[in-house]
Amino acid sequence: MSMQLRPGLVHAICQDDIILLDLEQDRYFAVPRVLHGSFLRVVAAGEQNAADLAALADLLGPAGLQPGSPQADSRTDRPQAVEGKLPCQQQSAGGALFARALLLRAYAIAWLRIAPLDRVIGRLEARKRNLKKSRTDQVKAGLVAQAFARTGPFFPTDDRCLSISTALMMAMLDRDIPATLVIGVRTAPFSAHCWVQLDGLLVNDDLETARSFSPILAV
Repeated sequence: MSMQLRPGLVHAICQDDIILLDLEQDRYFAVPRVLHGSFLRVVAAGEQNAADLAALADLLGPAGLQPGSPQADSRTDRPQAVEGKLPCQQQSAGGALFARALLLRAYAIAWLRIAPLDRVIGRLEARKRNLKKSRTDQVKAGLVAQAFARTGPFFPTDDRCLSISTALMMAMLDRDIPATLVIGVRTAPFSAHCWVQLDGLLVNDDLETARSFSPILAV
């Protein structure tokens, strides 16, 4: 039987590097170059080799791998490549929508301080999976994005892409819009970034910036 990374452990290949994100521990780490071959054979190709498995057990821990098909975790599904920005809307987002955006920004900041990242991601996954009338509505999404764009001055000490994107994702789900929250990584030097997209359209980020990161997780 093939092996896969345990739930909550995802990876991305960034040029010559393999980066892992452990959602339970809320940390990123790199696969040593000497183990790249073992990792790709076991995790990507589904091969089983005692030496490879032993080497990866030292890196990932005894529970880091489990039986299953390669890439069975839906979190590792790559999002649609970004092709452009969500069009701006001519009409203005209403006061109620703006107030909701402010509330969700504050909620996301507090939530990410007290809850493990894995729990936050799991909750967003469950909400998206349970959308009853999921549909792509660029007009509604554009109004939500417009409301969030106005919240910055009210949170001058919080410019973290994760909390902003988490709040925005919650607002999209409130309106049955099946947006995707994406976490991406890049190396040399290492950095991580988070954004929201609707199909191939960026909702809250710069196109050039998002394209410079390799997605490691999509919700």
